[in-house]
Amino acid sequence: MVSWKIRILHITLWFLCFLSYFMPWAGVGSGIFMPWINAGSEVFTGWDFVFPFSITYLIGLLLGLFAVVKQSKFLNIVSGVLMILGVVGAIIGIAQGAFVSDPYCDKMFGKWGLALASIASTIYTLTGIAMITSEKMPPERKHLKSALIYLIFAVVLAGAVVLLMDMETKWGPSFALRSISIADRCGFPSVMISFDAKEYPIYFRLLTPDGAEIFHYHVASPRKVIYMPIEEQNKHRLLYRTNIVGPRKYLVEINLIYSGEILSREIEIKGARADIRVLNVRVERSPHLICNSISCPVISEVDVEVKNEGDVPLYFETLKLLLDGKEVPFYITKGRASLNPGESEILYLKPIEIPANEAHVIEILIPEVTSISYKFEP
Repeated sequence: MVSWKIRILHITLWFLCFLSYFMPWAGVGSGIFMPWINAGSEVFTGWDFVFPFSITYLIGLLLGLFAVVKQSKFLNIVSGVLMILGVVGAIIGIAQGAFVSDPYCDKMFGKWGLALASIASTIYTLTGIAMITSEKMPPERKHLKSALIYLIFAVVLAGAVVLLMDMETKWGPSFALRSISIADRCGFPSVMISFDAKEYPIYFRLLTPDGAEIFHYHVASPRKVIYMPIEEQNKHRLLYRTNIVGPRKYLVEINLIYSGEILSREIEIKGARADIRVLNVRVERSPHLICNSISCPVISEVDVEVKNEGDVPLYFETLKLLLDGKEVPFYITKGRASLNPGESEILYLKPIEIPANEAHVIEILIPEVTSISYKFEP
């Protein structure tokens, strides 16, 4: 007889498999492939992979529910194997998506929900095997027959669920524009368009106010976010790690090819703005400079907090450190290279050794954006 503790564990595992199906399985975003943890700009749950990649996972869930109700040990194993096959199918789908990228580093990668589904379905299957091997099962054909009937029923029910969900998507609007903003995309300040679509293809264009095309993007399969990089004014080249200074206007044109409808939205931006605050000036003894037969104190690090208060990405490529009006060489030991609107970051600036035995005026500036002066007293 199977222990009630094992049955409760098995039911809990099925419920965990069910929950993980609606958790993030994959994401699309910038950066290197980082399984399970990368955030990404687009998120796909297990349900988003239901056809054709994870349809067996859905069938396995339904079959597992029958197994729990009927307390069928054989169905437990079959449902677990089907869920594992669904996870494998999703991994294949993610692997295919990883090879489909735009020139600005879209990548599809696995997320933690897929890892949870993989672990839960595997333990669920192993628990089912433990339950069936804990006692001798009579070799009757009725077990196989009933399992086959439930499997067919689960397949039909899964097909009905998919069909109903597909019908539901056609009841609402086929295209909904969520937001348009300016964000960093792998070093390129870009127009980020977030949308919901149920029909494809869709053709996006980024235009100047006078109608000249800057960039276009053709979407033929499900997406939630796209990026279109901005070009430098009057120079016909894309901006890279460059701050957008001053107000600008752009036009986004959205061509719903399937219906012939064309939507247009005007974008007006104010440009880069930032706030810089000095948090700390670190002083250390230098092993290289000698003052009065002892090591000289030097400014070894300047810690600053930078907040992006503009409506465009903020880049630190042109960040400068001035000492008493003269530019000083330095490098950033810690901190991001850019900030999206509303974000803040602490930068750790390490200059060449600056004597700290006298007063200095330290100035930090991002040309044409912002600057701050800080008086250092020994």
